[in-house]
Amino acid sequence: MVDRITPATTPADVQMVREQFGIEDACPVIAEPFAQWVVEDNFCAGRPDWESVGIQMTDDVHPYEMMKLRLLNASHSLLGFLGSLLGYTYTSEAIGDELIRRAIAQLMDEVTPTLPALPDVDLDNYKQTLIERFSNPKVQDQLSRLCLNSSDKLPKFVCTRQPARQA
Repeated sequence: MVDRITPATTPADVQMVREQFGIEDACPVIAEPFAQWVVEDNFCAGRPDWESVGIQMTDDVHPYEMMKLRLLNASHSLLGFLGSLLGYTYTSEAIGDELIRRAIAQLMDEVTPTLPALPDVDLDNYKQTLIERFSNPKVQDQLSRLCLNSSDKLPKFVCTRQPARQA
């Protein structure tokens, strides 16, 4: 499971890489500073020392994937829908709208009880981090990208069964 927002490359990104770094790259990958990699520790003949580069190893990656799908991805979609309807272009603009911010927070609070407890994750902190990540104006994530293939995304947020979190 990889959690990192990587918007589509724009001509402005290509120009920025050329000007700032002197590199001619037709499709640079622009990404936010945050990155989380979670890998299931299930290898047939040993494995690389991925912890040394910050990758989290676990016996079951599914609960981490559900956290990302139901908190980040579902919130991203709602942000795309509401922001587009209200005339915004970028996530950082839309999340600045108090109505949208409250709707995102409410969605996150409603889905939190559907997530299994993870011993190394503070969900309240993760949710706050998501709001901060959506607010980053340097990411320039377009709402139109978030709305793409929406009907394919929605079942992933709601159909996968997981036991409720233990209090």
